[in-house]
Amino acid sequence: MEAWLPDFAESLGRQNADAFDLVIVNDGLDPGSLADLQSGFNCTILEPSGENAANRLTGFRRLLRAGYSHTVFADADDRMSPDRVRISVQLLREFDIAVNDLDIMGTDGEIITKGFWSGRLQDMAPIHKNDLLNSNMIGLGNSSVRTSILEDLVLHQDIQALDWYLFTLLLYREYRAVFTTRTSTHYRQHDANILGAGTGEMGEPALKKWIRIKAAHYRALKGLSGAHRQKHAFYSELESKIDEPGVLAAHMASVSRTQSQAGSQAGSRPESRSGTQPGKANPFWFERV
Repeated sequence: MEAWLPDFAESLGRQNADAFDLVIVNDGLDPGSLADLQSGFNCTILEPSGENAANRLTGFRRLLRAGYSHTVFADADDRMSPDRVRISVQLLREFDIAVNDLDIMGTDGEIITKGFWSGRLQDMAPIHKNDLLNSNMIGLGNSSVRTSILEDLVLHQDIQALDWYLFTLLLYREYRAVFTTRTSTHYRQHDANILGAGTGEMGEPALKKWIRIKAAHYRALKGLSGAHRQKHAFYSELESKIDEPGVLAAHMASVSRTQSQAGSQAGSRPESRSGTQPGKANPFWFERV
């Protein structure tokens, strides 16, 4: 992660917004690697509180105590378009949650795919709670919120797909979310992002991991709706049989067929509902697991 901090700092320095503060939850980085951020910005560094859920809550509580009206989230291995902070704050004057597009970026910083989510949603499209039933497109790397909506959140420690869980809860509280293509996050692909799924590889270990992640997600949210209860029943049964002969192979074949069909659709239309472009690895392949 430290190797990409200069890129992150540069993208922060190029923001064409009014003055803003930088709050960092340091989840294991060498403190010395944060020196440039400390010297270049009005920066507060918080030490980690434990696992991912606790770290997120530590950051949220600090933002709330400080009285910030708006929060633009970012991941330190990514870059941001120069107008991301400004446009996000503009959108938060009308909406509770603003979600920007992703440009998929290689480890070396080269842009692989521009406008990844714009194949799924148009600019200023509302994001509804049902849009997050099967998969998630909102992460802390491409979202901004009115800080007040972070009050009274409980994040379970056994949930690994925390952003999916978090924004599902927020949308079920009837907060208004909007998507924009007017700015973007340059989302870096490497083995450590999205719980190790960033390289786009769908092998047996990764498939088992994501079946278990989805089973835990729906187990925690089964009380939200009938649709979540149905998902919980499906993934709980699949998880219980995951090591039985033939079960995983059959599910992998189903996932592969779905990916092939999505790829064919992407190749026949300029904009695909799958959010992918033909011939490009899909870093969010696990959506269809």
